[in-house]
Amino acid sequence: MEESSKKKEENDKGVESRGIVSDAALANRVLIAPWITEAATTSMELNKYIFKVALCSNKAQIKKAIEDLYKVKVMAVNTVKIAKKARN
Repeated sequence: MEESSKKKEENDKGVESRGIVSDAALANRVLIAPWITEAATTSMELNKYIFKVALCSNKAQIKKAIEDLYKVKVMAVNTVKIAKKARN
């Protein structure tokens, strides 16, 4: 019994060292921060939440990240890219 648990521990260490990350670590890379504005606060009353996310993430990754972190079922994900303001 001890041999199998030692092998499992060694395998787990190998997985981490090869760059395979857990679901929580992936969620932390996808979700950057909650978006807190007056409009976002108003939409919370309708059970809609707004997050700032990584540009390279897609809707499926965002959905999985929210479900893993908050233990909820996501019904829909809407995304929008907001352009930076031009500086003079």
